[in-house]
Amino acid sequence: MALSGYFSIIDFCSQDQLARLSNIKSKADDKYIARYKAPDRQNASLTVRNLARYILSLETGIPELEWEFIVLPNNTRIAVSLSGLELYVSFSHSKNFGAVAISEAAIGIDIEEIKNRRPWKEMTEFLDLPLKNTAIQNQIEFLHHWTALEAKIKFRCASEKAIINHHYRPEKHTILCVASPYNASRKPEFIPLI
Repeated sequence: MALSGYFSIIDFCSQDQLARLSNIKSKADDKYIARYKAPDRQNASLTVRNLARYILSLETGIPELEWEFIVLPNNTRIAVSLSGLELYVSFSHSKNFGAVAISEAAIGIDIEEIKNRRPWKEMTEFLDLPLKNTAIQNQIEFLHHWTALEAKIKFRCASEKAIINHHYRPEKHTILCVASPYNASRKPEFIPLI
């Protein structure tokens, strides 16, 4: 596995993509997803965890059933195989998409979609903008900064090292950011759900 890692996306509206994932649900999964009250959030969380298992199996050769996810006391998330292999993992989901990032080093991911009712202009005060007078013109520009902030928070749980943000646009109204180590030799590699 490359230091910069891998990431993948699932479209929750695609029955073809959903059908490609194993329907694994461990006791640890039950406990984790129980923190969400809404069944659709529980399903999204479980689906993203199974997407991670799919990518982990594809990249390591270790079967999907042999992977579990642990949240450490500092909120770092790791994937652990029955054989003891540990990798960093980060999850994100929005209404229509789920995303996962996996790496040997700290990694963070966030995916967001435009929402008509999001008060994005008011939310800009929470952003760590390079210049405090940076003007954000629209919600996509806002989401560019917001996803970087969220991915950075997830990365920072595991590391204080310098990071670099990689932005992607899976579709017109959606933006994704992967935060990876600044010194990684290449960008995180996108692995499609085949």
